[in-house]
Amino acid sequence: MIQISQIPTGKLASLLMKYVNDYALVSELLYLWEDFRVKKNTFLVEEGEMCDYVYFLEEGAIKKFFVSDKGEHVTCISLEVSFVTAFHSFLSHQPSLISLKTIEDCKLKRVSKQNWNLMSERFPKMDHSIRHIMEQYYCGLERHIINLQKTTAKERFTALMKQNPSIFNRIRLKDIASYLNMTPSTLSRIRASQLV
Repeated sequence: MIQISQIPTGKLASLLMKYVNDYALVSELLYLWEDFRVKKNTFLVEEGEMCDYVYFLEEGAIKKFFVSDKGEHVTCISLEVSFVTAFHSFLSHQPSLISLKTIEDCKLKRVSKQNWNLMSERFPKMDHSIRHIMEQYYCGLERHIINLQKTTAKERFTALMKQNPSIFNRIRLKDIASYLNMTPSTLSRIRASQLV
């Protein structure tokens, strides 16, 4: 029987409990993750590098982006209580197609590729949970890609405001505009019209 002092705490522990509902298992899993703090504007991985970690974002914000001849293109903005990695690189062992950069000071936990695989091998209950987490991520990504093509700039802005209004107080408008696939001036115009 697990004693009260051994009950895992923290945001990652709470999230894992939702999936496995087993304090002893969550305690064992947390030993595979290491605490990691980084300052704003730190690259966790740069385009062209190998991504060897999955990160769990406890506090802060991270952007995923790639650079083309037209500039920086933000594909994802991650806030607290989310998993972040360069999935293509992490899973395929190939150089990353994107960069991960902190846009606020961040408190993270990270797990290496070796320990990520160990979680599936040693803890079969986690295999289903990992698959579920990845399915949620990819469903969200697909929804975002489709919305970029099917909705207007104003509709994308309105949806983001409903989903996470505090993002506008935390993240540079240039990054939000890129994520929403619009120019910063279009975003400013839409925001101004909404405030009237």
